[in-house]
Amino acid sequence: MDHAVIEIPDYWKAGEARIIAENGSQQLLSFPCSYEFRYELEHYNSCILSKECFSTVNTPEMTMRYIRFCEDLYNSF
Repeated sequence: MDHAVIEIPDYWKAGEARIIAENGSQQLLSFPCSYEFRYELEHYNSCILSKECFSTVNTPEMTMRYIRFCEDLYNSF
């Protein structure tokens, strides 16, 4: 495989990746492990403290997704 594209659906939780070769063949790579939300929480706390309306590293859609995760986690305690 000389040329391929690597897709990582959720790069902050990079437990899975897909390699797509030029000929269209695909290989799924899985790296199961447990994660924490430490980096996400630190990033969004920084955004909030800086009065940012959006994340500087994520799209608004991804920002909303992670904020929902954080809210769900907060509400579970």
